[in-house]
Amino acid sequence: MIFNNLKKMGINQNDQRIQKDIQNLTINENILFRNAQNGNMIIPEWEKFIKEIEKIYDEVKTNNNGKNATYIPQLANVNPDYFAVSICTIDGQILELGDTNVFFSAQSCSKPITYCIAVEEKNSTNENGEEYVHNFVGREPSGRNFNELCLNHENVPHNPMINAGSIMCVSLIDYEKPQADRYEKILKYWSKLCGNEKINFSNSTYLSEKNTADRNFCLGYMMQEKHAFQQGKDSRYKRDWTNTDLEKNLELYFQCCSIEVNCTQMAKISCTLANGGICPFTNEIVFKSDTVKNVLSLMHSCGMYDYSGEWSYLVGIASKSGVSGIIYAVIPNVMSIAVYSPRLDKIGNSVKGVEFFKKFTQRFNFHIFDSLVVNNNKKSITKQFVYHEDFNKFLLLEASSKNDIELIKKLIAQNVDINSLDYDKRSSLHVATSNRNIETVNFLLNCGVDKTIKDRWGNTAYDDAIRENISELVELLKPQ
Repeated sequence: MIFNNLKKMGINQNDQRIQKDIQNLTINENILFRNAQNGNMIIPEWEKFIKEIEKIYDEVKTNNNGKNATYIPQLANVNPDYFAVSICTIDGQILELGDTNVFFSAQSCSKPITYCIAVEEKNSTNENGEEYVHNFVGREPSGRNFNELCLNHENVPHNPMINAGSIMCVSLIDYEKPQADRYEKILKYWSKLCGNEKINFSNSTYLSEKNTADRNFCLGYMMQEKHAFQQGKDSRYKRDWTNTDLEKNLELYFQCCSIEVNCTQMAKISCTLANGGICPFTNEIVFKSDTVKNVLSLMHSCGMYDYSGEWSYLVGIASKSGVSGIIYAVIPNVMSIAVYSPRLDKIGNSVKGVEFFKKFTQRFNFHIFDSLVVNNNKKSITKQFVYHEDFNKFLLLEASSKNDIELIKKLIAQNVDINSLDYDKRSSLHVATSNRNIETVNFLLNCGVDKTIKDRWGNTAYDDAIRENISELVELLKPQ
């Protein structure tokens, strides 16, 4: 009965968030289970939603237009009839249809992740960050093919979603460190985005990429000629660079394209972006919310190759496609959707994928501007977590007392001040500490809560941990 109720709400009984309580026979005390029981999920009528998605899936399934990419031999050899749809909500509700266990290379779908890592990872000179990265790569749609031999008027790649831009972003990631360390760091990010699942690598695809990489080598040498790698737009960011680095960075770029996932893993990875950079399954902050905002903006304007403008007009969801046949779309604070089908159109996007998303936004009000339409007949399927300002403090403190991280995440997504105080000037951190909620304390600390706040008696959360003799929290909250 318990597992049936979870299944009805889209929660898998193997979900790592409930395993401990299943083993300890305390599942009824689990917040996720209680939310599923009470329908308190982002998509509360999950079974109705499934039926609608299944209809779209069946409508699209018979479309056999397009053909596999052929310029990379390994992609040409893939079964063209594979078709999979995976959906993951920020509450961890998962829907899988079709060939969701088939593995494929990420190809250009690696580019948003590479960009985020480049922005957030610092080298020995502490240079990385949004300003630093965008000194070497622009933010504008190129209006050209994704592998076009061109730079913008400042002699840097147009944006991180095309080949030249992603090669540049790869070159910014720990460029002073050994090649193996750089790749390992990137792969660890992919795993964390996916809830610490194992991420595969296709060596045959990598070798195939490398052996057919004349165009990408041309892009690299073109940027080298224009000194794009050395100083970008501003000589203040000048880097020590040698010709041998170019080949190493191109190889790392090919490795990123050859990372291998299945459709459900891609949905989980992109759902971390939908959740503001917080993995729904581990509550780990993988990317900062500002970084996620920026990458979604780039995906919205540049993520679908030369079809990006048309996609923005018809579908209106931040998305990224890859020539292996994958498209993933990110609906902030709601869910992500991944569609995999190797048959591509002339632009390089999955034929079934494009058709699926067109039908999806015809049925549901997830186009970015649907809220402006009067008498919109599209379906609304999400639970709206819109809170009045005066009620925010109560909800945040209540969630902190009950160890309800899911609700805290939703509140943060609504720009609730995580340092809100009650009438005794006690913060969410005070409340979580007093209730011995170690998971919530960890989460709040990862979100940057202020540890120095004192209540009206002059006590910090650290003082509360000492008074209650909670050794684990004393260590966590100890002033630096």
